[in-house]
Amino acid sequence: MYLNECLKKRLISFIKQHHEIEDVFFWPDLASSHYSKEVIAYLREENVDFVQEQDNPSNVPQARWIEMF
Repeated sequence: MYLNECLKKRLISFIKQHHEIEDVFFWPDLASSHYSKEVIAYLREENVDFVQEQDNPSNVPQARWIEMF
């Protein structure tokens, strides 16, 4: 559901329409669906840079600058 409805249908098509893919850095939250093997493979296939799961701080708003935005 997440891969098909969110990433493929909406996010990646929006990025391709309005931005250069190499200018995008995707920072998913730690939902398990965001780091499934299929999702990771798709992001790599589309050349989308993203925060690796092991580098994504859990529940630490101070470490996630976007929380202050």
